[in-house]
Amino acid sequence: MYWPADGEEEFGDVFVKLLTTHVFAEYTVRHLRLSKSGEAFRELTQFHFTAWPDKSVPESPWGVVDLYQRVMAVPGSGPILVHCSAGVGRTGTFIGLCNLLQEAEVTGKMDFRATLWKLRQERMHTIQTISFKILSMALYATFQPDLPLPEHALVDFFRYGPQL
Repeated sequence: MYWPADGEEEFGDVFVKLLTTHVFAEYTVRHLRLSKSGEAFRELTQFHFTAWPDKSVPESPWGVVDLYQRVMAVPGSGPILVHCSAGVGRTGTFIGLCNLLQEAEVTGKMDFRATLWKLRQERMHTIQTISFKILSMALYATFQPDLPLPEHALVDFFRYGPQL
């Protein structure tokens, strides 16, 4: 871990202080203060999704949707840093969700294929085949929160995903 479990830790010439921790069912939110000797401190909010197994996907999209909504609700937040072990499965899926939902907000539509193509041009293997399902389900859940998630609700692109 690169953050303290409690209190403050030093990593080289950087001090990291844990201010608060809030544990939810599928993720943990930490507020951290970073400081370097002689420089102003910086505070950040870390969202640590704990219910996404490595090399797999969550069974339900609701935790991912809730995480997205909480991340976007952080006031005055600057750039968002997203990462996982390989940087393509979980990271790519979350970034894809962010991009598609922001595109829908701005244009009123989503170009699933173009978004995935662009992400894969920037990082090879982003949003792996196994991740298409959870991404599609998260998008569906975002726009139809009161309806059940039927298998046929997955966007048509899911059928063609492995060809990308």
